[in-house]
Amino acid sequence: MNTQHDELETLLGAGLRDRAADVDGTWVDFPGVRGRATSIRRRRRVAAGVGVAAAVALFAPLAVSVTGVLQSDREDQPAPPAPTELVVRTTLTLEDLERGDDPAIEYFTADGVVLPDGGLHELDSSLQALVPSEVDGGWLAVGPAADEVLELSEDFSETGAMAMSGGLVTNPDRSLAAWSTPTSDGQTLLLHSTTDPDMDREWDFPPTPQVEAVGFAGVGNLLFRTIGQDGSHGIGLASEDGTTTMLEGDYVKAISADPTTGRIAVQTKSRADLSSCSAVLDPTGTTTEWETCDFLLGAFSPDGRHVLASDPVQSGLGMGSLSVLDAATGRLVASFEQPRRGRLMLVGGVAWESDSTIVAGALEGTTTTLLRLGVDGTLEETVEPVENDPNSDLAFYLGQDRRRGF
Repeated sequence: MNTQHDELETLLGAGLRDRAADVDGTWVDFPGVRGRATSIRRRRRVAAGVGVAAAVALFAPLAVSVTGVLQSDREDQPAPPAPTELVVRTTLTLEDLERGDDPAIEYFTADGVVLPDGGLHELDSSLQALVPSEVDGGWLAVGPAADEVLELSEDFSETGAMAMSGGLVTNPDRSLAAWSTPTSDGQTLLLHSTTDPDMDREWDFPPTPQVEAVGFAGVGNLLFRTIGQDGSHGIGLASEDGTTTMLEGDYVKAISADPTTGRIAVQTKSRADLSSCSAVLDPTGTTTEWETCDFLLGAFSPDGRHVLASDPVQSGLGMGSLSVLDAATGRLVASFEQPRRGRLMLVGGVAWESDSTIVAGALEGTTTTLLRLGVDGTLEETVEPVENDPNSDLAFYLGQDRRRGF
């Protein structure tokens, strides 16, 4: 006979009766609870003891100490765990994909540029970006060598050119563009409005270190980085009042900026195994909101809710996966991973098409296409795939300012 079990049952029964005496309804004792739990356990075929635990939990906060004494410890009860938020995981493959709508952003082919709702426009050269300009009815473009900004007429004829370093960046609605250009005694960081010339701004810098535009950090701030002749990097904010502020911190480089909230993505570490760590800073650049060594961060979504991410180790050939993180917390929202032995690479650029969709170039073997990836895990093709000549340029690629971040 198990006398310890009987004593424990008696103590539990007495405690339960004392607690139940203040509750209207059926009298409850330990044998009754145990009997009901056993019945439930048999009916549901669950592990032994689960029914008893669930029944006793109805009378929380009761606890049994090591000596078998019932006591109340409501204040010491741990809080229930927060519900786990769903992560959407999608296999990244070209097999059996459905064809979706054409991309809602422009993309380039060997023949020219394909504009949303405008079809293919043949070009004499391979432009690296194309931005409509309402000011003169023409276009702002990046030349084939990505070292100059071109002014084009409505029919894509060149009307002007300016040297550029570091690339062109735009805000989501492309009403603003920014780049840096060398001058006779230094260099100038330019902000150009494609809708209102009165909004144009300039910030002058000495000849070194080199200054490059990175992105628009909220309203009124332009994120830039500096690169010294020794390879050192700096990060700064250029404000619309004409001032510039260099951020303190030992960062590898600035990655991207959120045009809505002003958050800043930076690379914080670069390791010997070629892996890296990234962080998101607050809009002032003085506080780290979160950091990760599981991903390399990319561009923020237009609404600022999400930020793209890839593997922390890059092959140089392209990306083999793509993830979407919550921009405020770093939580993984969606993951697009290849199957085992997958050979697909994301090449030709990855860019936000909308607040919730991404367009990315993809190459698998010799087949190339453009994919649409959704924050909800959806995956589809946006163009008819073609066979790409390995000795020629990519059949599809996105504009330089669209794919800023990685």
